[in-house]
Amino acid sequence: MAPEIDSDLNKWEWDVLENDWTGDPLVGADPSKTNQEPLHRSDERLSKVENNLRDAIQRIEASPPSNIRPHTLPTLLLRHAEVLEHFGTQSVQTAIDEYERAWSSFTDPIHKAFIAWKLGNANSRLDRDFAAREWWSRSVQLCQSSDSGHHSVIPKSPLTQRILFSTLVSQSAHLAQSGKLKEAQNLEESTLALLRSIQSPATIASATPPESLHFLYLLQRSSLLSIHLAEVLHAQKRPAYTSVQWLTSAAESSERVARALTIPQLHSTNSDQQNLSGQLRNTEKLLPSYSSSKSMNIAASELLKDARRTAADAWNLMGILHETQEGTKSRTALNCFEHATRWASTGNKDDNRSNASPADYILESDWNIYWDNYERVKSALEKSDEK
Repeated sequence: MAPEIDSDLNKWEWDVLENDWTGDPLVGADPSKTNQEPLHRSDERLSKVENNLRDAIQRIEASPPSNIRPHTLPTLLLRHAEVLEHFGTQSVQTAIDEYERAWSSFTDPIHKAFIAWKLGNANSRLDRDFAAREWWSRSVQLCQSSDSGHHSVIPKSPLTQRILFSTLVSQSAHLAQSGKLKEAQNLEESTLALLRSIQSPATIASATPPESLHFLYLLQRSSLLSIHLAEVLHAQKRPAYTSVQWLTSAAESSERVARALTIPQLHSTNSDQQNLSGQLRNTEKLLPSYSSSKSMNIAASELLKDARRTAADAWNLMGILHETQEGTKSRTALNCFEHATRWASTGNKDDNRSNASPADYILESDWNIYWDNYERVKSALEKSDEK
């Protein structure tokens, strides 16, 4: 990759929100996961952070306004709201209250669009359909400087693009989970078309790290939308192959994101290409160009986790469809389930569950599903081969 320089960071706006926009650092950027408990939560750490933020807010509110910078209080309110969301559903309403205070305090459209996206997500967690969609509509309007709420225009600002497509992914998940399948399908298809219309660099290797990270983030949005679309089409009883096509696209996109963040110039050796476990072990550590960057480290790290998680999800869903169509002895299904377990694992060297451990961003419920599916089909094939 070309070397990172400050002008590139500014151009691609990785320092504007100080990495807040990247999504929930405990459950990732996919809103369909936000109502589930993440693994390895550090309640003690979170409680300490929450207490410190609450104390800081109280001190600032008690200080003379002339002594406080305009953005200090709303920024702390935003941080506090994000931390509160980590404590589960019981704290979401308090988080919403803090988000709304921050929304009222900020004046610039980027912060307001970002907070509107967050407010939509938080209200969706509480099953408040109207409020969620109202806030997401505000986010879209602010991103496009429009009163229409439509998303047919691509913003020029890179950060605004990231907020816009994050908002649309949230809307997509909400519509599907609410049973509004046709509306979800229309949104997903139009958003994917909009993403495809964005001109990306000819190769990742030719782009600077800030530029690459931006387009990899957008590519991961397309992966999430592809999974949503596959699920929506399946729920509408469309032919299974159409869902498989979208899931394949999702897996390929997320795998590309993971490799671009971890393997120089998207290059892997022939042996790695032939050895799945070796190939995936190479996608666990960020490239130095990202890990050493104060502005990009968190964003790239969370994007890598989300990409690996999404790849596992896509492969697992493909396996389920193949098994449904071809039966429990489907070797194609076994291959899909193996890929799912590999992407969800960390440091896994074989197909023995006892030697595997889930990555810290994988839900235990998902981990068990991946392995149960893999072991069921593997056992059926082994019994068949013995006959």
